[in-house]
Amino acid sequence: MKHEIITLADVKIIGMHKEIAFCKGQEECPKFWGEYVERIIKPVFMEHKTPDAFQQAAIDNGVGEFGLHP
Repeated sequence: MKHEIITLADVKIIGMHKEIAFCKGQEECPKFWGEYVERIIKPVFMEHKTPDAFQQAAIDNGVGEFGLHP
C-alpha cells in the first residue's frame, strides 16, 4: 500500500470514524474500509439506490478512504 503523511491545520473532517490501535491496523483497517464500501459505495454506485443523508453528504464532500492520526 502506498501512503503519504501530511500535516494539516484547522481542518474539518466528515465521514465514518473508528479508532484502531496501531498494532491492529493491518487487520482492522481493511475491515473498516469494507464497512465504508458496504455503507456508501455499494448501495449508491453499484446498486444505484437513492442516497440517504449520510451517503449524500459523503458524495457531496468527496469522502474517500484514508486514515488520520490525531
